[in-house]
Amino acid sequence: MPNIEMECIKGVIFIRFKNEKEINKNYKKISEMIKDNQINNIVFNLKNINKIDRKGIKLLNYNYSLCKRNNGSIYFCNMKKDIENILLKNYLPITNNELTALNLFNI
Repeated sequence: MPNIEMECIKGVIFIRFKNEKEINKNYKKISEMIKDNQINNIVFNLKNINKIDRKGIKLLNYNYSLCKRNNGSIYFCNMKKDIENILLKNYLPITNNELTALNLFNI
């Protein structure tokens, strides 16, 4: 996944997309990684995402559901205001930045 940066800090996986195409392009790989490794705490950094379509929202919702099934949490951060509004309408948890998200996990 060359256009996605991933990092693990204190058991939380941080996924940083380089652009909006990467959400749809790598969705299956990310979802399989979550399922196969029973990953339960993830932060999606959406800083480089300028727009998101219905498919992208559906994919983020699916990963949210996977983390919940694994008794974990997921947060979305660093997004533009219009994307933030879309995520809020879809009841997805958002934070201002990665540090705030990390502090929200009970680890």
